Amino acid sequence: MAVSSGLSLSSIVRMEDGDIKSFDSFIRILRTLGKIDVLLPLIEEEQISPNEYFKMVQGNTKKKRKRASKSNHININEQEDSEW
Repeated sequence: MAVSSGLSLSSIVRMEDGDIKSFDSFIRILRTLGKIDVLLPLIEEEQISPNEYFKMVQGNTKKKRKRASKSNHININEQEDSEW
């Protein structure tokens, strides 16, 4: 397997022991073993219906931020004079 994957034997032994230092090496091993499809569940996107999408978009548009009222702001003229 070392020859067909292009990895050194010591790298493969380390990976068998759970010491995976390189994602590239991990992918090479999976391809060599014909097991690359075990990663598919990690990249598949969940399909949503048009109704679910519409509800999601509508929910995001309703949550707009509100401005603070003027009573919370400090008037610059009311502040004490600084010694600086």
